[in-house]
Amino acid sequence: LSYARNAGVAAARGELLAFTDDDVEVDRRWLVSLLEAFERFDADCVYGKILPRWLGPKPPWLGPQLTCNLALLDHGEQPFVVSSEAHRFFGANVAVRKAALIAVGTFNEQLGRRGNGLGSGEDTDLFFRLRAQGRRIVYQPEATVTHTVPTERLTRGYFRRWHLADGRTWAQALSVNGARSVCGIPLWTVREFLVVAGRFAGSLCAGGPQARMANEVRLFYYLGFCGERMRMWWRRATH
Repeated sequence: LSYARNAGVAAARGELLAFTDDDVEVDRRWLVSLLEAFERFDADCVYGKILPRWLGPKPPWLGPQLTCNLALLDHGEQPFVVSSEAHRFFGANVAVRKAALIAVGTFNEQLGRRGNGLGSGEDTDLFFRLRAQGRRIVYQPEATVTHTVPTERLTRGYFRRWHLADGRTWAQALSVNGARSVCGIPLWTVREFLVVAGRFAGSLCAGGPQARMANEVRLFYYLGFCGERMRMWWRRATH
């Protein structure tokens, strides 16, 4: 996906580049709303709501902490200039000035989906790089798209696989040079894993289904991350 997006960036001749996904239906005023926000806020990047089109019943364990894994997004009804890292965008509904995108670097080709894999993170990585350069990012709720959520994505197994793949992806992409590590696993990751394991154990005793599932899949993320870091360490050690 990142390769395809970067190919589009290279071929595009316009000043503003809008991105969406193949399982999304855009509102009839989507492009107009994006353009209005660019002009009103002198923005470098504009993004909007991603609402669900459920193809199956929403399970009771699927809480707000996990809807982002389905690329769903709703920060309210008022536009604003982003000032918090909590207000990230997703590639299903975002537009960027081409000059700003070239300046911060295009989509990270180590991240994102490959074939039928569940890789992700290229949009989050871009968000952080835009923020690091002080680029103006704007949320425009009127720029709305509807994202189809098929039944196969509404299972516990899907979310476990998604987080496992996400952990493996970030293990490859994140630089941990200089960090104290054991068998390639940074010690800060071990500490975070133990914290999440404690939260999961606590949610088994006292938490509801949404809290239990959110903590469980976070464990899968760290399993994927640590497993991939060990694999990378072993490969370097034996070659």
